[in-house]
Amino acid sequence: MLYIKVENGQPIDHPVLEENLIQAFGGIPSNYEPFNRLPPPVLKRFEVYDDAAPLYGKDGDTWKDLWPIRPMSEEEVKTLTDARRNRLKLIVAEAIETAEKDIAAADNQEFIDALNEFLTTIKAINLDNPFEVKLPPPPRLGKNGAVMKFKIGPRKEPLNAPPVDVVG
Repeated sequence: MLYIKVENGQPIDHPVLEENLIQAFGGIPSNYEPFNRLPPPVLKRFEVYDDAAPLYGKDGDTWKDLWPIRPMSEEEVKTLTDARRNRLKLIVAEAIETAEKDIAAADNQEFIDALNEFLTTIKAINLDNPFEVKLPPPPRLGKNGAVMKFKIGPRKEPLNAPPVDVVG
């Protein structure tokens, strides 16, 4: 169990393990109150935690973590959106370069056709809203020489996940 030091009704410092208090003081001092550690909530797109410093609030007789959240400013949204778009541009450029090299080296016409289909698809991707982009995975040759194509599946990452988007 965790406890936090309280002076004049305000939490001081950070929560401490009960065992540490018992070791240091032989018991729980009267100016320490129970503390409930809460994980941060999952942020929605374009939300950020309002304060980097730990905040604590009281819920009945127990203190707990508080996680104030605020909407991103227009500048923060633009910065995040531009960063994601730029990252996707790099991923798309690399995918195009790799597919073109694979086409040049391939001798399997079915694989070449699948790569050309992939190139057509990836070159047509619209990056206006980079948070809605789903990149198709490139076709691959299986161990038996068969061409394997993958379909784009549902997004499995949180909305504020790092900007890496190959979905398959």
